[in-house]
Amino acid sequence: MSLPLGGILGENMGLGKTLMCLSLINLTKYEITKIPSDNFLLYNEIEIHDEIKTLTEICREKIIHSSIPWKLYNLPTSVTANLAKHPGYFCIDLNDHEKNKRSHKSGTTGTKSTSYLKLYMSSTTLIIVPDNLFIQWVDEIAHHVEPNFLKILCAANYIKSDQIKDQFLPNPKFVNTIPESPVELIEYDVILISQSCLNKSFANKNRNSQKNGNSQVPSLRQVYWKRLIIDEGHIVQSKTSNAAQICRLLFSERRWAVSGTPTSGLTKIYMEEGEEDTELQRLGVLISNFLKLEPYYTQPKLWTQDIINPLINSRYGSELIFSNIINSIIIRHQPNQTNIKLPNFHHEKLY
Repeated sequence: MSLPLGGILGENMGLGKTLMCLSLINLTKYEITKIPSDNFLLYNEIEIHDEIKTLTEICREKIIHSSIPWKLYNLPTSVTANLAKHPGYFCIDLNDHEKNKRSHKSGTTGTKSTSYLKLYMSSTTLIIVPDNLFIQWVDEIAHHVEPNFLKILCAANYIKSDQIKDQFLPNPKFVNTIPESPVELIEYDVILISQSCLNKSFANKNRNSQKNGNSQVPSLRQVYWKRLIIDEGHIVQSKTSNAAQICRLLFSERRWAVSGTPTSGLTKIYMEEGEEDTELQRLGVLISNFLKLEPYYTQPKLWTQDIINPLINSRYGSELIFSNIINSIIIRHQPNQTNIKLPNFHHEKLY
């Protein structure tokens, strides 16, 4: 089993799940996504230069390919402008990526396709929230994040055009449609988007037509996000839900599902016949479809075979295996654990 970068934030209501997410974003503000080492990269898409590269180009490519957090350093304006003007990217064979599960099942990769997708590397966190929690997130950001420390884009359908024009402060920026340029998106540290606005941005584009490169792809799908956070993560526990299908199409290095009830049915003292199986199936969808935990992402039937059936049949060792998986991906504390005080802070002046 290969653990993902991320997991399920399953704290109870009122224990600060939103604050934890914002703290993580602030702490890792300057980190940039790394080019993944998988079989879907198209290395032959690298530009070929006939002339000798300049020292500036060599340094820039080294910084980009090494994912060096250059925004952290006090670099000359000319250097930062050059790096911002040439964002890093890589290309993936999209058809092979979509056929990933079938490739593992059959043991073949199929015919070679020329369809590809260019993904821009970023230091941006994409946060997807239900429409009714959008304002709450905006308020929490305003309350807990120092002004202008993060560059933030807030997108929701109900934001009117005249409200956008009358914005007094440029940060956070409020819009009712997502910009079509992925390069514009990666300029932000955080993009907060409502579920309905996310659905609209994908409805206006053909998700599967890739023959013309990135032209028919939603801009949200042209970014290799540093982190994808979905609030009320239980909404992606059904493969057929629109949120689950869209999240599966997005590319991100790290993923977090925020839900106070990721395994609500499994905590009951008494369960109806078949209810345990249903709850385990829902959890399996979240683990395989959203977190993309291997081998259950590429071979989802293994979750039923290796986890559900042994648990239902009370097979020896099945509970230990299940608890090991859960403990490695879910963050959850009991209410009595939240009362533990931190050690006293000692400040010593050295010079």
